[in-house]
Formats: sequence, C-alpha cells, structure tokens
Amino acid sequence: MSRLGLLATRISSFRVGPTTASVGDPVTVTGKLEYYNPTPWVGGWYPLPNRTVKLVINNSVAQETATRGDGGFTFTFYPKELGTYWVKARYDPSGLDAVLYNPCESSEVAVQVVAPEEKQRRDLMLWGLIAASAVAVAATAVAVITYTSRK
Repeated sequence: MSRLGLLATRISSFRVGPTTASVGDPVTVTGKLEYYNPTPWVGGWYPLPNRTVKLVINNSVAQETATRGDGGFTFTFYPKELGTYWVKARYDPSGLDAVLYNPCESSEVAVQVVAPEEKQRRDLMLWGLIAASAVAVAATAVAVITYTSRK
C-alpha cells in the first residue's frame, strides 16, 4: 500500500457480524468504497463503483468482489475452525486506477469462533443483561412516577 495515486480513497460504513460465531456460521462483511474529490465546488466523498475489493482474513486474501453502483460491497464467509479471525477489507488499485486512486484498508475486526455451547452461553448472558436492564429501567420509571404523584 505504498503507491500514491492522485485521489484519496476510504472504506466507510464497514461492518462485520456476528463477531461471535460457531464453526460453519455465516459471517457477513459489508462496507462502501469511496474516493475524495478535492474540487472546491463539488468536493467530498463519492462512491467508487465497479472496483475490486478484497476480503482479508488473518492477513490472507480470502475473497474478492466488485463494488456495486453505490460503491457498496458484501462478503459472506463461513469459519472452518475455532479461534480468532481478524477481518478487514482492502482496495488495491491496478492499471490506470493505480495512478488515479490511493489504496486503502478498513479497520480490522476480530471474529471469535467458539464451540456452539460457548456461543449459546454468551447469547444467554447477553439476553440476561438486556432483561436485567429492562427491569431496572421499568423499576426506575415506576419509582419516578410514584414519587412525582405524591407531590
């Protein structure tokens, strides 16, 4: 990624999910490739359609896809073994694009691939936390209503 093109690029709206999965579960990666137009009267970030974006997992290219008309892209991968998968997207322009556009990468996101029992335990803990928070909010609301109605 040391080449220098004329225009900056970025991967925005980058999402990976779920970040905890079991072996064989689908993990979806989405984002949007954009370039920066520095022209004063129309400057800003614009979609970069029909360009190849790479899905990089643990520093190896796993898949490639072309961006859509809005610059968006989607990958789905299915982890094959337990462990941590470091996931990012990368744009490496080639040909004339290498003169026009700079390469870029998304941030890197960790996907934890755990045994199904561990994933179920984590999911139950999350739902328990959500339920406890809802109860706390409801109890606070009742207390506030009771307090203000006594005045």
